[in-house]
Amino acid sequence: MLIAATFSANAQITITSADMPSVGSSYVLSTAGVFDGFDFTETGSGYTWNYSTLTSTGQNTRTYSNISSAPFTYQFLFNNPFDQAHLASYTIQTEGFSVAQVSFENFYEFYKNSSADFRIVGYGATVNSLPVPAQTNPTDVVYDFPMDMGSTNESYSEWPISIPTLGSYLLKQTRSYEVDGYGTLVLPNGTYECLRLKMDIAANDSLYVDALGFGFSLPRNSTEYHWLAAGQGVPVLKAVYNLGFASQVTYLDSPINVSEITTPTFQVFPTAANEVIQVTNSLNQQMDARIFSISGELVMNETNVRVLNTAHLANGMYVVELSTAGHLHRQQIVIAH
Repeated sequence: MLIAATFSANAQITITSADMPSVGSSYVLSTAGVFDGFDFTETGSGYTWNYSTLTSTGQNTRTYSNISSAPFTYQFLFNNPFDQAHLASYTIQTEGFSVAQVSFENFYEFYKNSSADFRIVGYGATVNSLPVPAQTNPTDVVYDFPMDMGSTNESYSEWPISIPTLGSYLLKQTRSYEVDGYGTLVLPNGTYECLRLKMDIAANDSLYVDALGFGFSLPRNSTEYHWLAAGQGVPVLKAVYNLGFASQVTYLDSPINVSEITTPTFQVFPTAANEVIQVTNSLNQQMDARIFSISGELVMNETNVRVLNTAHLANGMYVVELSTAGHLHRQQIVIAH
């Protein structure tokens, strides 16, 4: 009986489409501090990952909603039975993002879940006060089914959109992963039998400005580690690494009193600069700042700053890293004198 129990506890699981979200599914995700000293790269067969002491610094809820709940402008592209490739199973609304000084707000992601794979078929965002939907072509395969120890997959996708009154934006991305571990994951809210996968993402953001008659591109590479458990819908733990350091850690959790925790919002302005960059956070906390070249070389290291003097930096792309009170923010910038 002891041998059987030990085998059961260390037996690997298989992840299929049945383990992905369904319409109406809602998940509470906690954000953990990235300075807690954990190494999320460790893995193996029959491995035990003990992250029971992760501390929540903020929470958000991801709800997978029926496509009919999305803005009407998006319905034709993602709720069209005559376009099965982009017929979405559901949508979620998430935080937007910025490229240079263009903000993508009220951001929607559209997913298709099938027996073969789980993929992103497109996005929708408000840009310059107008809703702008666009399909991914080819579509972006996140997971290929079934997933077992040793499973691999690679997917290339593009997301092109026209930005009203400005120009155009194009995201090119290659997503590749390998399931490199299985075992027991211990989190603050419970224990899960998981598959662990390492996912490398090589992306390139291109922005063309009509009024200026030129554009630029921003390459960005990251590595994500996902822990997937049967029937849980979303990764029960996800760690994102940039330049070899953990930049974001989220895990499945139970609701807590969010008034007791506050996550600062960081701002780097402008992201296309020549001599100075202003850095702030919503909690008005002191910040340390580092700037890395795109190859990972540290070119600036400042403490307790609000303004960064970049006049001495050569033209090119850099990564600004801001840290304060257990929080870390990284953002790409362009220096053009």
